[in-house]
Amino acid sequence: MALAHPTPQTVHQPKKAQPLTLRHITQHDNDAINTLIQTIHHEYNLSMDYTNRDTDLKNIVAYYPPVKSGFWVYENESNQIVGTGAIQQKSISTAELKRFYLAKNYRSGGHGQRMMSFLINFCKQRHYERLVLESHTSQEKAIRFYQTYGFTEIPIYSQGIPKTYTNIAFELRLTNQ
Repeated sequence: MALAHPTPQTVHQPKKAQPLTLRHITQHDNDAINTLIQTIHHEYNLSMDYTNRDTDLKNIVAYYPPVKSGFWVYENESNQIVGTGAIQQKSISTAELKRFYLAKNYRSGGHGQRMMSFLINFCKQRHYERLVLESHTSQEKAIRFYQTYGFTEIPIYSQGIPKTYTNIAFELRLTNQ
């Protein structure tokens, strides 16, 4: 039975936070997603590598096919993409969290928690047993965020990605939740 992607949801936050709409991507989102990710990479002194590491960003819709994988965006009231999150199937039992980004002005108000809960539930609905991710130790706030969800450190699993980009990996056991 094919599982449909959820309908867009508006997230209302207190304290004058802008409501954000969480929706599945379309082909027209590619440029805006790349701009957002480039901006955040620049913030952390990371570069883009469309030849090796960032090839998924050339054609996001094709790289994250629906049903077992997916790519979602947060849009503000001006229809500007301000956040992303993706799930990629690694094996029949393991999914990878990828492209988890929020623009700097949206990193409070519960937006990250909402996106993470959505992505974890997506994985559970598809009966994945593990959710893995890679990050960099310079991303201290992100690492603490992952750990609050129960992610624990595991050995790096990707091949050929420079340690300047990813040097730490985590997993979340979904069968224990």
